[in-house]
Amino acid sequence: MLREYQLTNFKAFPGPETIPIRPITLIYGPNSSGKSSILQSLILLKQTLQEAENPETLLLPKGNLVNLGSYREFIHRHDVSKAFSFKVLLEVGKQETPKSFGNLVSDNMMQISFLGLRVTFSYNQETSNIVFSSLDLFVNNDSYPVAIYKPERRESLDLDIAPVSSLETRLKHDWINYDHSLWQLWWNKYNWWVSLRAEEVVKKNFKALKLNRNNQGWETRLPQELSKWQQYFKNEIENNVQKYFEKDLVEVESLIKLWDRFKNNYTFERAKEDLTNLIKEQILSCKSFLPIKFIAQNIEQAAGAEIRNFSDIYEQCNILNLTQIALSASEMFRHCLESLIYIGPLREYPERLYVLSGNSSQQVGKSGKMVSDILFRNPELLKQVNEQLERFGLGYELKVASYTNKETSELSDVFALRLVDKYTGVNVSLLDVGFGISQVLPIVVQSMLSRNTTLLIEQPEIHIHPRLQAELGSLLAECIKSPLNNQFIIETHSEHLMLRLQKLIRKGELNPDDVSVIYVDRGLEGSKCLHLRLDEEGDFIDEWPGGFFEEDFNEIFQ
Repeated sequence: MLREYQLTNFKAFPGPETIPIRPITLIYGPNSSGKSSILQSLILLKQTLQEAENPETLLLPKGNLVNLGSYREFIHRHDVSKAFSFKVLLEVGKQETPKSFGNLVSDNMMQISFLGLRVTFSYNQETSNIVFSSLDLFVNNDSYPVAIYKPERRESLDLDIAPVSSLETRLKHDWINYDHSLWQLWWNKYNWWVSLRAEEVVKKNFKALKLNRNNQGWETRLPQELSKWQQYFKNEIENNVQKYFEKDLVEVESLIKLWDRFKNNYTFERAKEDLTNLIKEQILSCKSFLPIKFIAQNIEQAAGAEIRNFSDIYEQCNILNLTQIALSASEMFRHCLESLIYIGPLREYPERLYVLSGNSSQQVGKSGKMVSDILFRNPELLKQVNEQLERFGLGYELKVASYTNKETSELSDVFALRLVDKYTGVNVSLLDVGFGISQVLPIVVQSMLSRNTTLLIEQPEIHIHPRLQAELGSLLAECIKSPLNNQFIIETHSEHLMLRLQKLIRKGELNPDDVSVIYVDRGLEGSKCLHLRLDEEGDFIDEWPGGFFEEDFNEIFQ
C-alpha cells in the first residue's frame, strides 16, 4: 500500500509536494487549487501501464481514464524546460513482500519496512518526446536514495553481451549512496566474511593453475607460494626460455594483488571501490517508466579478471543487490497501480432496464456503469450492500429483477435494479427516487467488493444528504479493516464526512494514524499541500487554513 506520494512540477504544484497517504486520505481545498491533480497524476501512471500499446511509451496523458493533453499542458506553468517527477513510498507488508527479497537482506541484519521509487521525466523539444531522466531507489525512511539509475545511451551498448530490444529503456547505476544505513549494517555484519571469502577465491584460482600437484601443505603458506611462482615465471620470461609463461605470470600477479588487497587492512573505503566496479555492470530493463527485469551482463566477457574475482568473492557474502531491490520496489508499485480503482465525480444516470454485458470486471468503472452487472452476478455482494443501505437508514432494499424470454421461458439478458420501500412495500425504479442513491451506490459496491486495493474517489458527497455523507465515513472506516483492507484517497468538500471520522477517532474505532487530512492551498508560487494532523480525541493539532468550515458561522454573524 502507498504510504507517501510526492509530486514535482505537475500542473498547479511546483513541488516537491509530499503527501502522507494513510488508509483514509482526504484532500480538501478551494476550487481550482489542485486537489484533483493529485488523483490525476496517479491515474496518469495507471493509464500508461494499462493502455499504452507501445512498451516504449513513458507516459500516456490521453486515455480512457484521464485526458491531460500533452506534456506542455500538464507540466507546471506549461514550461517544458522543467522536469516532472513523482515519488512513491510503499509499505512492505508480509503478503506484499516480493519473493525476490529472499537473501538480499537477512532478518537479523535489517528490517525493510518501506521501499520507494522516484522517477523523473524531461521533455526533448527537438523530437517532441517525453524522456526518461532518472530513477531513484529509496529504502525505509531515509531522505536520500540508496542508489540512482540513469538511462544507458544506446550507442554505448555492447550488443554481443546483452541483446537490446528497440523498445526497451536500459538503466545503469549512476550513483550509489554508501552512507545509507543499509550499507553500514551490511558492512558491520559481513566484513569478516569478505576477507575469508577472498582467501578461498585465491586458493581456488591458484589451484586451477595446477602448479602444486605434488606440493603438500601449500594452502598454509599461500603468500610464499605465490611469490615463489611469480619470481619463477619472471626468470623464465627474462631468459626467453618459455614465452607462454606470460599468461601464468599475469594470473599469479592478479592473485597476489587480490591477496594483498583483501588480507591487509581491507576497509569499507576499499570495499566501496570494488563494489562500485562490480555493481556498475548490472543493468535494468524498463517497460514504460518501471523496471521489469535484470539483464545480467556476462562478466566473463564484459570485465577483466579483477572484476570476475570481485564477483566471485561478493557473491557469497550476501551482497546488497540493489538492482534486485529496485525490481522488488517496481513490482510492488506496478501491482499497486494495476489494482488501483478510480471513481469519478459524475456517476452514471440510472436506467429502468439493463442488458447484461457479459463483462466479468470486478470494477464499477470511473462512472459506475458496471454496478448493475456486478450486482446481477454477485447475490452475496447484493446482500452486503443491502446491509449497508440499512445502516445508512435509507429505508429501501435493493433487488435485481430478472426477466424471462416469453418464447423460450429462459432468463433473458435483460434485468432491472429495483428499490423496495421497507415501509410500504412499494417496488420502484432507481429513476423514481432521489438521484443521491444512484450516485452513492458505485462507491458502496466498489468499497465492499475490493480487497487490498487503493480506491481514488472524487467528490463522493455529490447529490447526497449531509447525514448520508457522514455515514460514508463509517463505511470507509469499515472497509479499511480486515478482511477488506482497502485504502482510500478522496478529493472532497464534505464537512460531514470529516466530522464522522473525527467522531470515530474519539470513540476509539479509528486511530489518528488511519486518517490523513490534506489541505491544498494555492498561492502566487503555485499550490502547496498542508498536512493537518489529528490527535487521539479527533481534534486538529494543526490550524485549518481560514478556520474549519467557518462559512456558515461567517454567514450568520458577519
